[in-house]
Amino acid sequence: THFDETATSNIMSYRMAASRAASALALSGQKAKAVEILDLASKEIPAEKFNDPRSLSAMVTGYIIAGQEKKGLQLAEILKKGIFEEYDYYLSLDRADQNFARRQMRTKPMEYSLVVSAVTDAYKKLGQDDKAYAYLVKSIEPIDKKFNAFIKELQQMGKEKAIKESENVQKITPFYQYLFDVMEPFDSTYSKEKENQITTAIIKVTQ
Repeated sequence: THFDETATSNIMSYRMAASRAASALALSGQKAKAVEILDLASKEIPAEKFNDPRSLSAMVTGYIIAGQEKKGLQLAEILKKGIFEEYDYYLSLDRADQNFARRQMRTKPMEYSLVVSAVTDAYKKLGQDDKAYAYLVKSIEPIDKKFNAFIKELQQMGKEKAIKESENVQKITPFYQYLFDVMEPFDSTYSKEKENQITTAIIKVTQ
């Protein structure tokens, strides 16, 4: 289904408002009412019809705070899967087409971190910092997997080609960059360590 700009903006506003109302109700103890509001919003405009990570992330937070952790996490997984599918499709394009779609694809790492922080924020509001941190670590794993596969590819090339191709690491690192901000309150040394790890791995295969 194609929505015009006004409809898109209205859908996003509707979801955000529903999510804010639900979170406020849930935090004041009215969890059943909160779930009712979120279920209604989900039914009116399903994620499959309008998959917008920004407004749907707010619903992820709402569901978890309202005690529907499974629903919230399922929605988060649908969003993350969609983001990776789009990003991988972009990476499969030839260079000219990649340049054409660059602006659109630049938003994907940011959207991924939005989904992750939607979950961690909900856990933090519930005072479950351990769960927030565990979810964050789990969400970094797919990025590590992409990075390790990239390094493996470089190892199989000749040094000269590896040096040239190594700059493509910039297609993976934005995912880390955005997640560093989410990680900061939990582990202030994480970003420094991860950056060192990335640099060391690149130097190893290009020297």
